[in-house]
Amino acid sequence: MNKKAQLGDHTMFPMFLIFIIIIAVGIAIGINSFFGAKYDFRHIDSEILNNILKECLLNNNLNLSDAKEIQETCKVNIQIIQDEMLLIIKQEEKQVLKLGRGDETSCELAEKNENFPKCTISEITLSNKKAKIITGSSQWSKQKLAGTNTAEEAAR
Repeated sequence: MNKKAQLGDHTMFPMFLIFIIIIAVGIAIGINSFFGAKYDFRHIDSEILNNILKECLLNNNLNLSDAKEIQETCKVNIQIIQDEMLLIIKQEEKQVLKLGRGDETSCELAEKNENFPKCTISEITLSNKKAKIITGSSQWSKQKLAGTNTAEEAAR
């Protein structure tokens, strides 16, 4: 039996375990940071939907209270708006169309509580009457391999 130089083999085993642990922790942190992070696209979602509706309403003479006509003409998916977003159209301070969860108050409270929808408000003039378009999104986005964001889905 040759027992010379075996001490080096025994002292390298703990170093080998330390390197394996460091590599495993690095892989776990990398996967968690890529797939586990939430992205707050709510304000961008509401801006996209607001711009789509504003352009559509300015270019077409639509009945603002008819959700089906807006859906067909503007190519807006009402089901996604009902589930994840908020759409309010007011004309002369009277609410003519409301789709989705929430109201203007929940938009105002978004600054105090991050769980409320982020909203975008724009005003347009249709037939010499001012109309206000309020859109909001309450959908937190997560990393998806082949996903799109909610406003793009709603505009299809």
